[in-house]
Amino acid sequence: MLSKISHFILPIFLFLIPLSFWTLTSDFFNPLKSILLLLLVLLMFVCYGLEMIRSHTLILPRGIVVLPLIGLIVAVGLNLVLISEGRPESLAGKGTMFLALSLLSLLILTLKNRTRLTTAITASILGISVILSLHSLLQLTWLHTASFLPTYMQTRGFTPTGSFLTTLILILTGGITAIFSLSHLSPRLRPLYLGIATLTTVAAVAIISLMLPGSPLALSLLSYRETWSITLDALKPARSLLLGVGIPNFPLLFTAVKPLSVNLTPLWNTLPQTGTSELLTILATTGLAGFLALLSLIISSFKLIGRDHHPLIPAFIFLVITLIFTPVTLSTYLLLFIILALLDNDRDLVFPLSPRSSLIVGILIPLSALTLVVYSLRPHLADYYLRRIQIALSNNNGKDVYDAGIQAIKWYPKSTLSHLSFAQTNLNLASALSQKTDLTEDDRNMVSTLVQQAISEGKTAIQLRPNYSQAWVILAQIYRNLINVAQGSDQFAIDYYARAVALDAGNPALRIEYGGLFYQLALASEKDSDQLAYYNRAINEFQTAIQLRPTYANAYYNLSKVLETVKDYQNSYLAMQKVVANLDPTGPEYETALSELETLKTKLPKPTPPSPTTTESEGGSLTTPPPLPSPLPGGPIDLPAPN
Repeated sequence: MLSKISHFILPIFLFLIPLSFWTLTSDFFNPLKSILLLLLVLLMFVCYGLEMIRSHTLILPRGIVVLPLIGLIVAVGLNLVLISEGRPESLAGKGTMFLALSLLSLLILTLKNRTRLTTAITASILGISVILSLHSLLQLTWLHTASFLPTYMQTRGFTPTGSFLTTLILILTGGITAIFSLSHLSPRLRPLYLGIATLTTVAAVAIISLMLPGSPLALSLLSYRETWSITLDALKPARSLLLGVGIPNFPLLFTAVKPLSVNLTPLWNTLPQTGTSELLTILATTGLAGFLALLSLIISSFKLIGRDHHPLIPAFIFLVITLIFTPVTLSTYLLLFIILALLDNDRDLVFPLSPRSSLIVGILIPLSALTLVVYSLRPHLADYYLRRIQIALSNNNGKDVYDAGIQAIKWYPKSTLSHLSFAQTNLNLASALSQKTDLTEDDRNMVSTLVQQAISEGKTAIQLRPNYSQAWVILAQIYRNLINVAQGSDQFAIDYYARAVALDAGNPALRIEYGGLFYQLALASEKDSDQLAYYNRAINEFQTAIQLRPTYANAYYNLSKVLETVKDYQNSYLAMQKVVANLDPTGPEYETALSELETLKTKLPKPTPPSPTTTESEGGSLTTPPPLPSPLPGGPIDLPAPN
């Protein structure tokens, strides 16, 4: 039963997963793919348990890849158990993915007649490549302009896999499979395979041409050198050398040890979720335990290649190469783990069981799988309500926003993203309510409750991921919005920004935000000594931002503004010259900067400095810090006591 049903459902799910997407969650692509993978594993386990009950036998996988697969399960399990930070995100993402794929491979190893299954899997791979090739060619030429499609599809960057790099990998996998199968096919099938090879080649060339630097689909990836540097820093502590920093914690590692050379690239203000090489990312996040398990799995599979001809060997080699040179997603991993199981010989271990034992074990195994699946679905339910928040915000429906936030936390209370989202929701609702002209006592109590809830949710997020700088930034922003509303908020905002800067010291945009707080506090300060101290700290932060990114026009702009405020017109003028020199002359901000430069010029003592020289320009708007909020009618509100 297991073999017959699995021969049917496995190719179908392999075909559906890369092509699936929906709009029910905030992430349109990954949640549905993860859910389908979990459903596939659950169905396979149900079949496995039913076969055990029917035959009164326990069938265990036997092959050269079994021990590496078990080793990978153990490595991922240790990572989940021993590294608490990011554990909920790991269970919602790559951690569960690795466990599910490893179990799926072990189940495939117990199947009979894997030669027939290989034929079906090959057909699925070719089908995926054909559909993605056709869609990509249409999307890149015509579909992105079609007004009848939903808005999110009206862009060249849309693809069902969620990433054109993943789409390219899957298309090339199908094309390589078709090309290397031509010499072994019957004459009547060769034209079909030749057509598939031609179609995939044309689609791959089209995608690659649009991925070149400066093209619409140009890749924004860390360099290999920077990925290697980050990985080496991750492995310095003995614990991280063995277990890594945690499967979902590459972004945290990036902010902690970010090479300053990144600030000279287009990635200067982004937070990469992975390194350029998947193997290096695995080494950094799972340590030697996960890296060696995956490496031994790949090496064991290569040992099987020379035994006999297998139609999926070229595809397997190509997928391994992608692990070395590119970041990969669930769809790529799914192909890899299915193929490596199919490469092994069709053999297994069979142990007879009594009817009672087979019934017990046959029920317990699917129930265990069901437990894993049900728990793993919780974060996707939370993501569904995060999507409801987005929809409610677009409809200006505050009640639905609040209710959806509560449901998101209810379904997955350990999600940092849910708590941060709910914190901002509470603050926005408090801000909107406080804009009423005549606040009643009930209104003031509601504002106070919402503010305290926002702070509480922000602190919960920090407790869940204490090394996530963005969580500290959001809490600092909450307190910043409460200055002049709640006593003591200014110091809380300063302290939380300081912690965020300590965790993400190489982020020039964060330095601008931090310096902007000091600038606004100086403008609002009544004491000359406090005012001078705040101005000096603002200047220091803006200068640090310039050191981190010497072409950062907005850093020079904010520095010029604060220097102008303290009447240091000479240096303010020089800073504004740098603004002009680093702006795109065709951009909307250029004329504004020139006008302000001329205004500063009138305030200078004679002679004036030389005119600015043009350097490499960068885009981006010039913004000064937002003003501090006005006090609420009726006096300040109380903050919750610090933890």
